[in-house]
Amino acid sequence: MHFTSANAKITDYKNDVSRWNEGFANYMAVWGLLFGATHPETVTAMAVFHAYIIRQQAAFTAAACIDYAITRMTHILAARGEDPELWYEIPAGTTSLFFTVTTSKGTRPASGGATTRKGAPNDSTVTCLNFNRSGCAKSSCMRRHECSKCGNKSHGEKDCKR
Repeated sequence: MHFTSANAKITDYKNDVSRWNEGFANYMAVWGLLFGATHPETVTAMAVFHAYIIRQQAAFTAAACIDYAITRMTHILAARGEDPELWYEIPAGTTSLFFTVTTSKGTRPASGGATTRKGAPNDSTVTCLNFNRSGCAKSSCMRRHECSKCGNKSHGEKDCKR
């Protein structure tokens, strides 16, 4: 048995990261009680994930942090959330969708994460947001045209089956 979706929405937390932190800590504790004996390494991985979100809260808006956390949890749980590697993973394509210049508090992002900057219009180190949401029509776009979930170049995150 495992959880298959987060079922949370950003509005559930009213842009209050302390609510999300408390909710995730409770979720992690309950998950540990239910499944910790058979998957002890996953509880540690969840704590690392939580620590990453807390570090990002210093540099980015509450909405960006909560939205990123809910999105990652939904992907993790859909792919069998007891796999600790899923909790440790910080995909650059996904972080670049949420942690941008426009969601920054004006401070540098916490270290230990993936590329979190918005990047220049033709920055080839950043995944193309347009490609992942609806398809990029700019012939001069130099951003990476690959799925931010699975890395496949044939579709964007919106059409990913993963």
